[in-house]
Amino acid sequence: MAPAAAPAPEAISPEASELSPTVAGPAAIPSEVPASVCTPSCRRGFTCIEGRCVSSCNPPCGIGELCSEQGECLIRAQEPLGPVYLLPDPGTHRHDGFFLRLTLGLGGGAVVLDAPDTAEETYSGAGWVTSVDVGGSPFDNFVIFGRLRDASLVDPQLEVGGDEIGDADGVTVSQVMLGAGVSYYFMPLNFYIGGAIGFAGIEAVVEERGRDDVRSNGKVGAGLDLDIGKEWWVSANWGLGVAARLSVASVPGGDDLPKDATFGAALLSVQFSATYQ
Repeated sequence: MAPAAAPAPEAISPEASELSPTVAGPAAIPSEVPASVCTPSCRRGFTCIEGRCVSSCNPPCGIGELCSEQGECLIRAQEPLGPVYLLPDPGTHRHDGFFLRLTLGLGGGAVVLDAPDTAEETYSGAGWVTSVDVGGSPFDNFVIFGRLRDASLVDPQLEVGGDEIGDADGVTVSQVMLGAGVSYYFMPLNFYIGGAIGFAGIEAVVEERGRDDVRSNGKVGAGLDLDIGKEWWVSANWGLGVAARLSVASVPGGDDLPKDATFGAALLSVQFSATYQ
């Protein structure tokens, strides 16, 4: 008996040959090329092509527009700004540049008239002091200024030769000084020390009814102020303060006084100030 014939191989359809991985023959070629990859991934409104992020909108959106994921140009929404920080003015709360100080204060002291062969006269009591300083700072916290100052005793007590006479009603004794001074500020405390020196004059004025004021003037002499104070900033450049001041002067007597007569004056006051710098 003849052996049975081997079964004939089944025919393989073209569709099966494309899908079956067991089919012998050349290696299978992928039907699609892998998409390009962008690292990091593109932000919204952009797509990755050949490793580059390009706008999904063609043509590109105009100024003020934003490309959406659907490739449409949309008007860009106004995003709220974050906190805004303003830098301080470099001249704020600094002692630099132009300088102006105005002061007014109250105090007490004495003016002594000493003349040969006559009894010494002393005027003492309370009074007021005012001054104007104008200048500038060659460098921070150091101020150079010119000063005009007036320190006066009003209705003082009068002593002659050590004997108390009483109130000198209607009498005002003033010492005036025009000079130059300096102040140095210790920051950030805004505490200062300083002084001024210059030409001084002393005048006694007696007010009498029915006649002109009687004046007794000294000649030009020397004056000195010593200051110590503290200020507080009330704006970028203005400060209000308080200070103690000692004002002294020595002045030769005028022509209406005995020869070689001299005035000596001293007044200690508390000053209230307004300073711009």
